[in-house]
Amino acid sequence: MTSQKAARGRTKGAKMYGTSELVKLVELTKAMLPLAGKGWTVVAEKYNKWVVNHNLPDRKTKALRNKFDVILNQAMDQPTGKGEHRQISDKKGSKDSSDSDDDVQLISAKLTTKKGTILTKLYKTEAALPSCAASCQNQANTLMEWINSSLDPNTQCKRDEECSMSSFQVMMLQNMQNQFNALQTQLNEEQCQADIAENNLQMERLLHCGSWSHCYRHCHHSSPTPSPSPPKSHRCRCSYSPTPSPRKSRNPSQKNNPRHSHSPQQSSADFNFTSHEPIKVDAAESNPSDALPTMDSSSRANLEALAGLASQLPPIPSNQTLNVRQDSNGWYNIDNH
Repeated sequence: MTSQKAARGRTKGAKMYGTSELVKLVELTKAMLPLAGKGWTVVAEKYNKWVVNHNLPDRKTKALRNKFDVILNQAMDQPTGKGEHRQISDKKGSKDSSDSDDDVQLISAKLTTKKGTILTKLYKTEAALPSCAASCQNQANTLMEWINSSLDPNTQCKRDEECSMSSFQVMMLQNMQNQFNALQTQLNEEQCQADIAENNLQMERLLHCGSWSHCYRHCHHSSPTPSPSPPKSHRCRCSYSPTPSPRKSRNPSQKNNPRHSHSPQQSSADFNFTSHEPIKVDAAESNPSDALPTMDSSSRANLEALAGLASQLPPIPSNQTLNVRQDSNGWYNIDNH
């Protein structure tokens, strides 16, 4: 069974492109500027519509594209070939004259430089050594030597030692990193403990300075001659209620015989406490964690504010103790021992 070959070349009966067809193809291509297959499809549709009106054969998209490429290649080539031009010195139709104007004159110039010895550098170049190509025998010997060195027990032992040493170094680095992380964690915990201890110490100092001086300072701020040391016993009256409440009215007996007198030793001051339990503060062994939980947030804020006002007074000696207690009438008694 024989296979028929596809026919090549121009289709039988196809007409050549005319001038008007080429002009229309160039105009459509210039207007549409096709870059790919879709653009050339649009150009072919418009071209076929035009040729129907002018009784011309229609063309396929690929044929129009190939024809435009041929026109473009012809336009890019130079219009002239190898032209022959007349020589400028052509004397055809002229008469020879006897003058010597056309003769070539040879002019020799005299040398003005002095003759002497000219020194030049001489470079010695050595010939390159011929390279000997490695033969098959040499390559085989090299391969055998490499195999023998790889299978040598000493080489294997050395390689194993290097691997074990590198593994040991990696393990030691990992161990040191773990130790560093553990020490860093321990250092952070110690810093937290130090911060907590410092805060407790500051609170203890606040209680130490404010346990007696907050009432004493408010009672004696208007005294003409303030006492350099706190009195042995001092009493002040506070409005005793969890929430803000009006003051208790004093009894007639209290008006005639007041508990506080404006003197360097005794005076009166009013402030709010919400604790129902007596508070005992020792200047040497006071613990803020034992005293503060018995107060609410407002009393604690009042105590800290009063302690800040009393920070300018001298501290209590370590051998003195302040006892704060409350009686049935709502009075707080502060005794200095």
